[in-house]
Amino acid sequence: MLDNGAQLPPITAKDLDGNDVVVGDLLADTWSVALFYRGHW
Repeated sequence: MLDNGAQLPPITAKDLDGNDVVVGDLLADTWSVALFYRGHW
């Protein structure tokens, strides 16, 4: 869990088209909630 004002560590993921995206760049300029779904356990 992150503290108030803490920065999201760099996380790179694939979007729906298979392109690499940096999650922090997508969430940088606004209040956001990020849900990470692992998929099948």
